[in-house]
Amino acid sequence: MNSLFTILIASIFTSNMVLTHYLGLCPFYGVSKKWGGAIGLSLASLILLPLSILLTYALNVLIIQPLQVEYLSLVLLMVSIVLLIQLFTTLSEKLIPTIHALASPYYPLFSMNALTLGVGLTVLEANFSFVEVLGYALGAPLGFAIVVLIFASIRERIILHDRVPLPFKGSAIAFIITSFIAMAFMAFTGIL
Repeated sequence: MNSLFTILIASIFTSNMVLTHYLGLCPFYGVSKKWGGAIGLSLASLILLPLSILLTYALNVLIIQPLQVEYLSLVLLMVSIVLLIQLFTTLSEKLIPTIHALASPYYPLFSMNALTLGVGLTVLEANFSFVEVLGYALGAPLGFAIVVLIFASIRERIILHDRVPLPFKGSAIAFIITSFIAMAFMAFTGIL
């Protein structure tokens, strides 16, 4: 059984959803052109992904495994995530309007995002214990937020200085930056 710390560090650095599983690339590339967008996306992921992961675990333990309906797990996961995000959007608008104003434009990105479904399916397939799910629920969104913020700061700086050769402008330099970040995160592989 993996410890909480091992799963936490692995999900942040060595098994990062963006860099190793290629999940969440659409919001990662689309929103990270400016620092403000990256902060809103990171905040939304830090709020919604842990809730989604814990909901997936509860569905697995309370419904999917006892009723032996593993074939319905993807459908249950999709419906429950959409309902969770809708519920959270409604509640955050009324209870915490400052966070809602900053993160609400990014909530729809998580409703049927590959990242949200990917972390849910990982929880279902890995058959984590509750402690391991807690580590994963903290580590996966934190790893996503760290990568998005690093990427946005580098990308904003490159756009500001405009020293990129013409063939590398736009998406090409974004993919190159992502590969360098992935190689930097690979350095953490030896610590686990």
